[in-house]
Amino acid sequence: MTGATLRGIGWDHPRCVGPLRAADAAWTRAGHPHIEWTFRSLAEFNSAPLASLAGDFDLLIVDHPMIAASWQELQPVDAWLSTAAGQGDSVGRSQASYEWAGATWASALDAAVHVSAGRPDVLALIGENWPTTWSQVFELASRHEGLVLASLTGDDALCTLLSVSASLGTPLSLEDPVSEEALHIVATLAGVVPRESLGYRPPQVLDMLKRGQAAFSPALFSYATYVSAPGSKVKYDRVPSVTGKPRSGLLGGAGLAVSRHCEDTAAAGRFCTWTSTYDVQRDVLVPAGGQPSSRRIWLDPESDAVAGGFFSQTLPAMDTAVTRPKHPSWPAFQHAAASILGRGLATRARERTMIQQLETARLEAVRSLSDHH
Repeated sequence: MTGATLRGIGWDHPRCVGPLRAADAAWTRAGHPHIEWTFRSLAEFNSAPLASLAGDFDLLIVDHPMIAASWQELQPVDAWLSTAAGQGDSVGRSQASYEWAGATWASALDAAVHVSAGRPDVLALIGENWPTTWSQVFELASRHEGLVLASLTGDDALCTLLSVSASLGTPLSLEDPVSEEALHIVATLAGVVPRESLGYRPPQVLDMLKRGQAAFSPALFSYATYVSAPGSKVKYDRVPSVTGKPRSGLLGGAGLAVSRHCEDTAAAGRFCTWTSTYDVQRDVLVPAGGQPSSRRIWLDPESDAVAGGFFSQTLPAMDTAVTRPKHPSWPAFQHAAASILGRGLATRARERTMIQQLETARLEAVRSLSDHH
């Protein structure tokens, strides 16, 4: 790492690449050195430990569940955020999700939440309404084979399980066993969607919805780029629940963090402050397909129009979103649980077997932390 040019790492999708490229262009136009960005896959973003990256990069786009296990690899950003005009109005728990051990370890550059996604026009064409309950989702999938898709790779299946658990009033934690009812819903979903759907990431599902090759998907993370694209007919709403009453979905998003190994802390801090300002988020990030965390933007009709209605469609879900457990052992459990769910759903393993395996993984994750201390 050099003092002349900061090096950063993000994840490889237009939702991340576009805003970061636009930010870098505006940053250099303002007279600052170019930032050299590298992009990794979404799967690596979800699971790769920050310790493996912090030595090679100054700026890191991070997933908030990794903070409790890896905060020692980062520098607190509180001082930089406190000087950013427009801070303090973060939507939902976006900014709060990066708080741990009395400090804030990333700036909420990107805000997202689990939502349902669909094509109202395709649903109308087949004489169906937007499902609001899980039973309606399963019935829709049964009546129209292949038109309901789900993102159920290991990581995505775990996120769906988390959303369902929260909607049932039994949020998944490392202190309590996994909800059998929540797992039953996820397993039932896996049984009614196309088999290949079990390998789809959210962007693949959204691509198929955009092309009109599907009608509905019940639970995936929100991407502004799929509703802001010219001519797009994709819409978002709350995730289904058992009763049909609106329930919480899982908080997603990504934060901008500064490595503890960064040599030019002053430059990294300036960029962190700059990207946290309301004007930059509105005028630079949103037009580039970003979905920044400022609540003022989520309430701004002009920004909403630029984003194709993304902010107004997903704000109710953002306001009630639940976060993944803040626990040093969470990444270890997430890795194990994702493997169990991905393999179990693909092979149609017995639900009782998956519950037992998840319980073993939970206890091992907690025990490993106790042994470490």
